[in-house]
Amino acid sequence: MNLWTESKFLDGIIKLASELKSPTTEKISKTLQLEHRDVACFCEELRDKGYLALLPISTKGGYRGQEYIVTVTNKGLNFLLTEGGFKRQFFNRALDQSWKLVKIFAAVANSIAILVLSYLSYDFQKQKDERELKLKEQELTIKRQDADAARLKDSTERILLNKQRQMDSIQNVHKELLKKLKKSTDDLQKSPFA
Repeated sequence: MNLWTESKFLDGIIKLASELKSPTTEKISKTLQLEHRDVACFCEELRDKGYLALLPISTKGGYRGQEYIVTVTNKGLNFLLTEGGFKRQFFNRALDQSWKLVKIFAAVANSIAILVLSYLSYDFQKQKDERELKLKEQELTIKRQDADAARLKDSTERILLNKQRQMDSIQNVHKELLKKLKKSTDDLQKSPFA
């Protein structure tokens, strides 16, 4: 017998004991359609908890067990009517178990979320670090290329300056040669052999 069914029977026994006139375990057994020995056992359990008072009638031989006149105590009525009885206790236990499962599930989900967020944070930081490293490498490459361009510019300026000097030098030599050629030509014309 499962706990829910047992809870219903225990509450039914207390309820019938309060409603029936001169309730006995036999009458309760017939009303609930339970074996007499089961009802007697449940009644003894309820007596031990203080919810029922049992007055033995007679001992019937065999398998049926003791016959009792059943009386509900004030504690039993209060338990059934105010506290909701065994069905309410069963419901509360089931609710507590469900709540525990929900809390366990929430804790597991929370742990998984923390792990996922930690991984995402780590991955984001790793990607950020990689981007910063690439950016620094690019900046370094740009600086190197700027330095190379500056060296090329200086080399080009020096080459142009040297070329200009060579051109100036060639022009000066050319002028000197022209002067000498003119002087030679003038000297030749002035010479008596001309």
